[in-house]
Amino acid sequence: MAKGAVTRHPVASYSARPSADGYRLRTWTRDGVTHARVCAADGTQAARGQTAVTGATAVVDKVETHLAHRRRGLGRLIMRALTDAAAEQGATVGLLASSAEGRALYEATGWRVTAPLANALRGPGPAGHRRPGSRAGTHDPAASGQAYS
Repeated sequence: MAKGAVTRHPVASYSARPSADGYRLRTWTRDGVTHARVCAADGTQAARGQTAVTGATAVVDKVETHLAHRRRGLGRLIMRALTDAAAEQGATVGLLASSAEGRALYEATGWRVTAPLANALRGPGPAGHRRPGSRAGTHDPAASGQAYS
């Protein structure tokens, strides 16, 4: 999941534009995970996301709109596709972790903060190195967010 905020949302209760001009939405489910992709007219991937349902809860993950395609409603289109798919599978609540950049999208689509999320690292980082000034197992305030519901 992306880092930053934990989010819960009633799955079947928000709306978004049904399509975006010049883009094509594709969804599919494999191994219990529903994937949504939006491609531009030239076939390049413009946005993506995925969700998995467990019981009444849908976990939304990896929602991303590529920089060149932002501010066109594609994030909302992805969230709508994932929300609809989760509702069809019986989910009534959504959960996700968000980057600070993603916060505006989720709040605009009706999600709300419900609890803080802190990140921690224990042991060495990539290639055996620690970031300067960091200690293993400590909270990194720059990576924290708020919670949504």
